[in-house]
Amino acid sequence: MAFLILCVASNLACADVRNPNPNLTISIIGSDSFNVSAPGVEIPAIFSVRVVDPQGNPIPGLTVEFFTNYSICFAGDPRCVLPPQAMYGHFSDNQSGESVLTDQNGVASAGHTYIGGSVAGTYTVVGGIYYSASAYNAEIMKTGSDPTAFFSINQFAAAPIASIPASGTFGLLLLALAILVATACLKRVF
Repeated sequence: MAFLILCVASNLACADVRNPNPNLTISIIGSDSFNVSAPGVEIPAIFSVRVVDPQGNPIPGLTVEFFTNYSICFAGDPRCVLPPQAMYGHFSDNQSGESVLTDQNGVASAGHTYIGGSVAGTYTVVGGIYYSASAYNAEIMKTGSDPTAFFSINQFAAAPIASIPASGTFGLLLLALAILVATACLKRVF
């Protein structure tokens, strides 16, 4: 759960799966990484997971919760102010999440369209099976270890630094900065 909160609250790219529960396994169907080219651009419902038991048999009827990269605040914390949801991507109808049951093949897919937010960056859509989501989830899982899939959303982010030419004066400045940072880090270690 700590990894989940870290991913969701810190805008980390988290295209990955976590399977801590011995009674079932979640996997991503299709791509785990998507690009949104501009604010408000829609992506069809493409977040899909499959859930199987230890023998590889699909598990129908489990509740899978899909939710977007929206900041987490604890109730009553006066220091925590949620930014407008429009900053992050969200599902259609301004939904930050939805619950979906796995079908006969153990597959669950987010049913709403994903809409890009207004701030560039890498965000996450999470598809998780949570012990507390339903009595059936608790029965099948037998423990509170929650299998979770993370989909990475690259929202009209700037080009990576590697694509900037490292020649001439700019290249020398980048090299000098890298040496400075490395030296500072080494001084802290030794």
